[in-house]
Amino acid sequence: MSTARRNKTNFHFIKKLFILIIIIVSIFSLSVLIYIKLIKANKVNFPPQITKLLSILNLTNNTQSLISTSSLFNLKSLNFQLSHIKSFKIDSGKEQVIQHSSLKNYSPLFFSIENPNNIPISPVIVLNNQNWSSNQAILKTIIPEKSSFTDEEKAIKIWKYLTNNTTHDHAAIETFPVNSLNNPILLLNQFGYAFCLNAASALANLAELAGLKSRIVHLNKHTVTEIFYNNSWHMLDADMGFYLKNPNGSIASVKNIHTNPSMLDVISESDLKKTYTSKYSLYRAYSENQPRSIQSPEELLPPNTPNEFIFTLNPKEEILFYYDWKSEYFWTKYEKVPENYSNGLLISPTKIELDPFTSLIKEFKLPYPILSSYIYSSNLCKTPISIFFSLDNESWTKVESLCRNNTIALSSLFLKGFNASIINEYYLKFSGLLSTLNLTIFTKFQVAPLSIPKLKEGNNTIKAISKNYPLNLNFAFILK
Repeated sequence: MSTARRNKTNFHFIKKLFILIIIIVSIFSLSVLIYIKLIKANKVNFPPQITKLLSILNLTNNTQSLISTSSLFNLKSLNFQLSHIKSFKIDSGKEQVIQHSSLKNYSPLFFSIENPNNIPISPVIVLNNQNWSSNQAILKTIIPEKSSFTDEEKAIKIWKYLTNNTTHDHAAIETFPVNSLNNPILLLNQFGYAFCLNAASALANLAELAGLKSRIVHLNKHTVTEIFYNNSWHMLDADMGFYLKNPNGSIASVKNIHTNPSMLDVISESDLKKTYTSKYSLYRAYSENQPRSIQSPEELLPPNTPNEFIFTLNPKEEILFYYDWKSEYFWTKYEKVPENYSNGLLISPTKIELDPFTSLIKEFKLPYPILSSYIYSSNLCKTPISIFFSLDNESWTKVESLCRNNTIALSSLFLKGFNASIINEYYLKFSGLLSTLNLTIFTKFQVAPLSIPKLKEGNNTIKAISKNYPLNLNFAFILK
């Protein structure tokens, strides 16, 4: 091939390559412009709570800002578009009816309570008769007053309710005073999951409250409840989720099953809670001829166990319960992530007035296990202020965390690992030069998802039990 012809061929090749590069660059530039326009147009009508959170962090109301917020607070469940919320005021003591129709392509995100008053309020929200504020209230939810059930019907109702509202999982019982989760209000509200001993004890305690004599029976690596009525004992397993019947139709006792272990053959794996993948543990439990030990419900409740599960909202505070926000949790020596848990946020607007001679102490207290805390102010990083942290209002630690985006994260001060203690309160002390600061404190906590009020299809009855002051309630929904 001549030199002239070869040069001409190279010229055409370079020309085509140049045109191809121009086309690729043009397509890329056009794609970038389209993407930028989409981002700018991606404005979402967030519920007031999320808008508040975004505005507090000086973020704009769009998806990218929401992602930034999610990154800061690890709010993974918020990394979606929100565009629907039911908000209303409710007066304490008055029952209201809420009409709810299922929202296609939307799922529930959170339920929140806001105190718009100038005094502290301890709200108890009863939605569709679900009230878990005390063990007596739980029992009334299961067995309404003036009902005429037999003792066996009462026992089965209590067993079924606990079975449906708890799961078998590694609970952080090492972090509690001994057997705290044996108390039904703590088991159902704080975690919603535990081992057999906790489920058996909770069932026994509710049965005793219903006037049914009960006991906890320890088997081979398993624990169950027996309830006494009709002159005999009857075994109901709230952990594995089953009971057996004798040939005469009565519910079998542990002794009946020990005497005739073939009774277990009628149970299929699908009859057990899904956390049990085989019947091996069931046969193993009844492999010995006699129970290892028997205890009363009172023996397994720790001293000073609470009788109520109630929190207080200070003026303008708001508490948000997320149905499925899996961020932080108390973990055990097994370091296993719980299958069913969620997180919530207590949002506390706090105004502090400082002078060089005094310090201001603020208390934050919840019945839920507290996981972390964040302090925000619009100019916090440039404010000459000292902050101290305490769990008992006596021993103080200076907060050395870096201030980023005018936010100080206190996560490292809340221990959540094996042998850490469950935290239900903490204190912040502020000191500095003469100044006034408007702070917002975010307190993150763990909550059992099934304890959170949730709207059902159709009519919903809701009632607030507290002092006669109004409350703001919100049900938020998220695009799937």
